[in-house]
Amino acid sequence: SSLKKVMSPKDLVQRWVSAYNRHDLEHLVEFYAQTSIYHEVGASPIIGRTAIETQLSKLIATKPEHLQVENLLGDGDWAILESTEALGKRACRLFQIKEDKIHFQRNYS
Repeated sequence: SSLKKVMSPKDLVQRWVSAYNRHDLEHLVEFYAQTSIYHEVGASPIIGRTAIETQLSKLIATKPEHLQVENLLGDGDWAILESTEALGKRACRLFQIKEDKIHFQRNYS
């Protein structure tokens, strides 16, 4: 069949978490659309895969933490990840997924 199976947002985010926990920047960046928006609340949004790669590279270098999934919820083209990070700090990330790519991500931590 010529139809490509599209992953659910929850499945894609689970794979994103696995790549993040391996500190696999190359694989992590592949999840983002070319025009993705990455927004850490309290900072200006970062737009575009190249800029997101730079941000993730810095994040992995300075905070090589392991995300423990607490909750992973999906609704339509959205997934919400609640995780525990270093020293028990909790964070929540919202992902908008379209055609197996992250188009928008907002992080609360």
